[in-house]
Formats: sequence, structure tokens, C-alpha cells
Amino acid sequence: MQSVDNFLLALGLNVDSAVLGMSLALVAKQADKRFAFKWSLYFGGFQGLMFFLGYFGFSLLSFLHPYSHFMAGSVFLVLGLKLLVPAYYGKEESVSVPGSFLSSVFFSASISVDAFFSSVAGLKHDLISVLSLAWLIALVGFVLTFISIHFAGRIKPGERRASMVLGGFLLIFLGVKSFL
Repeated sequence: MQSVDNFLLALGLNVDSAVLGMSLALVAKQADKRFAFKWSLYFGGFQGLMFFLGYFGFSLLSFLHPYSHFMAGSVFLVLGLKLLVPAYYGKEESVSVPGSFLSSVFFSASISVDAFFSSVAGLKHDLISVLSLAWLIALVGFVLTFISIHFAGRIKPGERRASMVLGGFLLIFLGVKSFL
């Protein structure tokens, strides 16, 4: 039963990675397998890394906690608006996806703060079990994000507008929820 709980935790922590990956694929000029691999590696890797760092992060909790909602909420709101504005104005052209290393790290770390705090707040495991759970979280994050980017990249241009509106509202909802 513990393995089912661990898998559900990994799945729950990575839903935002999948949504953000799907949104990036919708606004990307080309969401090919290389694009999917890159963002899946970032998002899944950071989810696992932040969960693992949370094991040691009791002293960082007081420093990061006031900013965690702002970081995640800002990323979701900006990307949600980035999806809605072109969809509303009817522009079918793609917008650029931030591709620099620093922006990739910022996005990945911002959506992984929940993994950090879930490790700090709720787990009283030994180092080996935390490490294995971090690997599971990273693997689930990679697979879930890769699948969501792959399917979002296959959406036909005629269907893209509805997907962008839906994705934009979903990201804005997650952003507002992060601020509350």
C-alpha cells in the first residue's frame, strides 16, 4: 500500500509540471521530441531534486516559504496570459518559449516548490527512502511531462485556439490558487 501512496504523491506533485509542459508546447514554434525531452528533464529532475532537498531543508523553510506562492503563481499567471492573449486576438502564430538555461531553471524551480515543502512538512523517513521516493517523483514527472508535451504538440492548428484558451484559463486558475 505504501508504494501506491508514493506513486499517488509523485503523480500529484507532477500535475503542475504536465500542465506547464503542455502550455509550453502549445505556444512553442515546434514542440518536437527534443523539446519534450528538454522540458521533461528539467521539470521531472527539479521535482525530484526539490523533494530530496526538502529532506535537508528545515532551515530553508522559513526563508523560502513567504516567496513560494508568489514564484509559482507568477509563472502560472504569466504563461496563462501568454496563452490567452494570442488566442483571443486570433493570432495563429506561435510565441517564443523561454529557452535560456536561467529561465528553464526558474520555471522548473518555481513549479517544484511544492515538492520541497511536501518533503519538509510531511515526511519523517530515512535518507534511503527519501532518495528512492525522489527518484520516483523525478521519473513520474519526466514521463508525465513528456506525454503531455507530446500530445499538445500534435494538436492541429485549427484546434489550437480552443486548447490555448482552455490551457490559459487552467494556468490562471492555478496561479490564482497559488496566491491564495
